[in-house]
Amino acid sequence: MHVFISYQRFDISAAESLAAELARAGFPVFIDRQIRVGDSWDVSLERALEASFAVVPLWTTHSVNSRYVRLEARHGLHRQSLSPVLMSACQIPLEFSDIEYADLRSRTPGDAKHPEWSNLLSTLTTLQQRAATRAVNGQAQLFFHLGIKFLEGMNCPQNAVIALSWFKKAETAGHPQASEMIQRMADLA
Repeated sequence: MHVFISYQRFDISAAESLAAELARAGFPVFIDRQIRVGDSWDVSLERALEASFAVVPLWTTHSVNSRYVRLEARHGLHRQSLSPVLMSACQIPLEFSDIEYADLRSRTPGDAKHPEWSNLLSTLTTLQQRAATRAVNGQAQLFFHLGIKFLEGMNCPQNAVIALSWFKKAETAGHPQASEMIQRMADLA
């Protein structure tokens, strides 16, 4: 999971500077310069977008007219992970104009006390924590589902011992119904 920085090629310096600062602040960052020579550009970008916990478009006079920046921002909007940054005076595209952005136009690079920078870091921390919670919940759901599959023999051999082990993993991961299933199995034994 990482922060996906979306920018227009003319703004590469600002994008690399922001990426470096976010990395120093402890966030894993993806910027398209990380795509290896020979890799498929569009496939790499799609994978990076899917693996992101935040999409950070850099709004500038160049990026507002970029089809790709808009597509990437739209992806973040649909996943509720959009964290836009205003880097220069520009007309933000209409579909994103009601989304709060971090206005970094007056911020000097390295200024850790700028209120908009602090707000951006706080937002990214929240999004990162939310993504981690979803991952844990997804894992708990997967474990519980595997317990059900083995308990009922759904596309696998019916095996109560293996089912119980999956329910215990689901319980450890915080699944709300796992304890109940473990108790039911104990009552039936």
